[in-house]
Amino acid sequence: MSIEIEIKGHGGGIRITVLGYENPAANEPSDANWLVCRVNLGVGPFQGEMVATFATQDFAAFASELSALLQGETQRASFQTDEQALDLQVEMAPRGAARISGTARYSSGPDVRISFTLESDQTFLVPGVRALETVLQDFPVRR
Repeated sequence: MSIEIEIKGHGGGIRITVLGYENPAANEPSDANWLVCRVNLGVGPFQGEMVATFATQDFAAFASELSALLQGETQRASFQTDEQALDLQVEMAPRGAARISGTARYSSGPDVRISFTLESDQTFLVPGVRALETVLQDFPVRR
């Protein structure tokens, strides 16, 4: 079973498809919490796809921060990964507008990076919080 998380704005977005645990039989938290993901980036005329591993803790932190952002408790939410394959920043502006900026990085070969900025709003971001909650329900942080 896979779960898709979309963080979208005007003119594009990021879709992270969580495919499953990298090592389902692992017992150590440092090995047990890695998820294999497919990342699709589409911004303007640029399209790209890569496979990356992200920790369940990365999704938990982002879900918490994005939820707080949408409730007006903070002005910024970040998705930052240990492997630095994907970095996202979501900042709220007045009247529900938001700015998504980020960098996707492929390092399993030639070092390739794409940086982007999208204008967005709360209506684009709410489904992302719901999808993050589903990821955490189906792939909880293992202790």
